[in-house]
Amino acid sequence: MARRLCLLALVLPLALAGGASGQGPAPLVTTTTFAISGRGYGHGVGMGQWGALGLARRGATYERILAHYYPGTTLGKAGPTTLRVLLWEGKGRYAVSSSVPFAVVDGEGVSHALAPGRYVVGRALALSLAPGQGRAPLPGPLTFVPGGEPLEVGPASGPGQPYRGRLQLQLVAGRLQAVNVVGLEAYLKGVVSAEMPSDWPLEALKAQAVAARSYALSQRRDGALLYADQRSQVYGGVGSETPVGVEAVTKTKGEVLLYQGAVATTYFFSSSGGRTAAASDVFPGAKPLPYLVSVPDPYDVISPYHTWGPVVVSAARVSKALGLHGVTDLAPLPSRGRAREIVVEAQGGETTLPAPAVRSALGLRSTWIRPMVLSLARPAGVLAGGSTVTLTGVVRRVAGPVALEERAEGASWQPGPAVSLSADGSFAVSVEPATTTRYRLVASDPITGREVRSRPLTVPVAESRAAAGRRLSLARPQGASAGAWRSTFVPNDPLAARQWYLASVRAFDSFSDPLPALPPVKVAVIDTGLDLGHPEFAGRVAAARSFVDDSPVDRIGHGTFVAGIVAAATGNGQGIAGIAFPAQLVVAKVVGESGTVDPQVEARAIRWAVDEGARVINLSLGGLRDPLRPALDTFSPEEQEAIAYATSHGALVVAAVGNGDQAPRAPWPYASYPAALPHVVGVSAIDQRGSVPLFSNRDVVFNDLAAPGEAMVSTLPRSLTALRPSCPEQGYSPCGPPEYSAASGTSFAAPQVSAAAALLFALRPDLRPEQVSTILERSAADASPDTGCAHCLVGRDPLSGWGVLDVTAAIEALSQPLPPPDRYEANDDAGSQAATLWGKRIVAKATLDFWDDPIDVYRVRLTRGERARVVLHGPPGTEASLILWKPGTEHVQGLSPALQAMRATQSMRPGAEERIAYRAPQGGWYYVEVRMEEPGSGRYWLRIDKEP
Repeated sequence: MARRLCLLALVLPLALAGGASGQGPAPLVTTTTFAISGRGYGHGVGMGQWGALGLARRGATYERILAHYYPGTTLGKAGPTTLRVLLWEGKGRYAVSSSVPFAVVDGEGVSHALAPGRYVVGRALALSLAPGQGRAPLPGPLTFVPGGEPLEVGPASGPGQPYRGRLQLQLVAGRLQAVNVVGLEAYLKGVVSAEMPSDWPLEALKAQAVAARSYALSQRRDGALLYADQRSQVYGGVGSETPVGVEAVTKTKGEVLLYQGAVATTYFFSSSGGRTAAASDVFPGAKPLPYLVSVPDPYDVISPYHTWGPVVVSAARVSKALGLHGVTDLAPLPSRGRAREIVVEAQGGETTLPAPAVRSALGLRSTWIRPMVLSLARPAGVLAGGSTVTLTGVVRRVAGPVALEERAEGASWQPGPAVSLSADGSFAVSVEPATTTRYRLVASDPITGREVRSRPLTVPVAESRAAAGRRLSLARPQGASAGAWRSTFVPNDPLAARQWYLASVRAFDSFSDPLPALPPVKVAVIDTGLDLGHPEFAGRVAAARSFVDDSPVDRIGHGTFVAGIVAAATGNGQGIAGIAFPAQLVVAKVVGESGTVDPQVEARAIRWAVDEGARVINLSLGGLRDPLRPALDTFSPEEQEAIAYATSHGALVVAAVGNGDQAPRAPWPYASYPAALPHVVGVSAIDQRGSVPLFSNRDVVFNDLAAPGEAMVSTLPRSLTALRPSCPEQGYSPCGPPEYSAASGTSFAAPQVSAAAALLFALRPDLRPEQVSTILERSAADASPDTGCAHCLVGRDPLSGWGVLDVTAAIEALSQPLPPPDRYEANDDAGSQAATLWGKRIVAKATLDFWDDPIDVYRVRLTRGERARVVLHGPPGTEASLILWKPGTEHVQGLSPALQAMRATQSMRPGAEERIAYRAPQGGWYYVEVRMEEPGSGRYWLRIDKEP
């Protein structure tokens, strides 16, 4: 086939970018943490819904509640009226349906009868008016008139939602709009029920009904559209109506608030934090209104948002959100209460921004905020052991004293030197770290009183070469009692000192000397083969096979280099130290003389390796992924199916994310295949400074971990190093050709993760691959400006994924509660990949992960007329969808009309708790899909009940 994969090593090592020249002030390494706390939720003008709840619980009537929040208004009456509510805009096609006969009126006033069914309308406003007739365009707008039941409408790609009144499809500036033309009282039934929970007192909902009615009328001028979301007020149609919400609307029918004879603009919101705000203080340019003034709101104290925070964010994230470089402070104006403006201090000077804009950019609940600043800095560079360094910083808007904490390597956090703040919040303190030490500031939040810790600042301390070779840190041996301590294992392999990556990933810090005897774990290296006679691999090859010629012997070098990082003999007094000392290699040669890989050959090798018992499969190869240009994209279904086979048989697949030299440009924003496939741990590279080099591909979703990938040292075929017979390190990369003598590439980052996975399997053979991948990812050391990665964000980011591999942290995580297993994987699609569920009452427990496993599919048998009720519970705080697919569905991903027509039903909107019900019009195998829509992960419960 035309598509080929390439080995993910650079042809030549890259030089370090940049360099120092000239003299100037010593630069500083700074970590700045913002901890933002606040009060309330929403803009704060008008009625606070939580405060209204508190008043109602204390016996206040709806009239009293309204009088409190809108002083000077009076209750009046409004006659019937019709509203126009924008439900959707910009979708290419909408579907209107009814279970009873209905009609459509075109733009010329002609009415056309429609039979029960579903009618899809696009921008041409064409539809079939009778069975057997073709689709014909009608003059717009099109107004659909219901029969005896509410009409349903929604984007054509999904199920519709029922709404009272008429539905109108119209073209405005080339955009297709779906508009609900509905009576005021019918509209309010879908608003009050959506705005307030059904278990709140009736008087609170009646106050909400009057406020919502008044607000809708105040915003309806000259037929202007209302929105179905927070831009006006939330409106869910028939589907959101609750009995108590309908009762509140009915018992206040026509009632509105008036001020000087006109309907008042009755803003409302969620939570005030203890006091509402005047409209003129919140909305730019708003004129003062006597009934929209600040009033005390003491009963808001029951709100979960009465006070909130602290929201801890890095300066880098704040800078990115506000579009400013080097943000160092956020000062609210005024300094008390809700802010109108925020003075942003950044490297380019001060900038004043509207407080609502800052709130929106940072995702804060309100503008009543108090941003703490905890900033700590040190001179750039590495400190000589025993030297003194001055830490400087700034602390602002904290409650009480500030403390400095320190943590030396291998130790716990301890109190540091005392911090004395000057009037402007600045300070300086001298420290004398004996070894590399991290420092952080601790202070109390002024609103919630909670303790906040800044992001740590690392002070690296250099050691002499002799001291580094002698140093032994203490570690507890496997299975030893708390009082038995021995020295940490230090490899005696001569080239280990040049394997800088061993220290970077803390390869051996959790093991005592001598290394423990662990059960063997088979690791498949699917690559260019192996130098089978190399002394580093004596007794360490479980199986070897070539899929491209008659010998698995490595003539290129790439496979032997990768294998050495994983499984070279450790502590044998020669050469290098492999990370996975219990590993046994399963060698699959898939690369011929051309240096490329046929993905069908790769797929066969993966299946063979799994059948040979491999628990880890390393793929330091890849094909270009380009979602924007399908002609260049190299997706292979054979490769994906082979990886699903490996996952379902308990093997973890690790792959390099790829190098930019094999893409149209560098850095390339997409991970290569197979790293960009479900259940594969995609690995990027970092250099010796902790930065992600330009050659390493980025990816928002499929870059999971980073590991060292520059100036690497490993094994090489002796036939290659023999070309330099005078070089003393025969069989090792320092004696190899230029592409290997100081090798760089994501090819050499991936095997470190594979080796770490093998260690976890050796320590806990019962682990499943999704548990191992979660442990490796969540225990990674975050890459950030503090660690040398100037463009990495705090937390997961496209450059480094979850962070840099930390083998010791991953092993330590085994003593903590483990991630839940998922025995149904890999059930990522319909057809043969779906997991079959049997029975009338089914409960399935499984996991979802937006990054690694966003979709689970189950196959369920339904007979004709049988009703299925499907309920999804959680992971808490996540956004998931529940979809039922018809028999004959082959795939659940794609946007083609033919595929979308296979959807039987789906949940209304994503959430942590979802449910659907469906009566099967025909018997067969249906597919239940659970899909994670936004970043998140965790365990879920799926319940399926079948009823006659």
